[in-house]
Amino acid sequence: MNRSGRRQATGKAGEEAAVRFLIQRGFSILSRNLRYHPYEIDIVAQKDGVIHLVEVKTSRLPGWNPVQQFTPAKEAALIEAAEAFLRHHPGADIQIDLIAVELTGNHPRLRYFPDVVR
Repeated sequence: MNRSGRRQATGKAGEEAAVRFLIQRGFSILSRNLRYHPYEIDIVAQKDGVIHLVEVKTSRLPGWNPVQQFTPAKEAALIEAAEAFLRHHPGADIQIDLIAVELTGNHPRLRYFPDVVR
């Protein structure tokens, strides 16, 4: 498998783990990989009347820090994606969350960062 294929497989595995994580915590999954060209929202979930636009960052490197990948450019893109979402769902109560998935052992390690963009 080439590097691009490995990266896609890692991302897909991370998103699957993030979906399981959210469902176990009472979230309903509304959509995955929702595109508003050129932006994409990895997971759209709902809990307690709030729509969560969830960015998933996944790595197979131990000790990896997802906050380093949450750059100002990525934050700006998520804000644009959220604004596009709101144009299609006016009045929705939303927040942007980040889930970091580390795939280094037998079980994925997940860290949840709620409401990362204010």
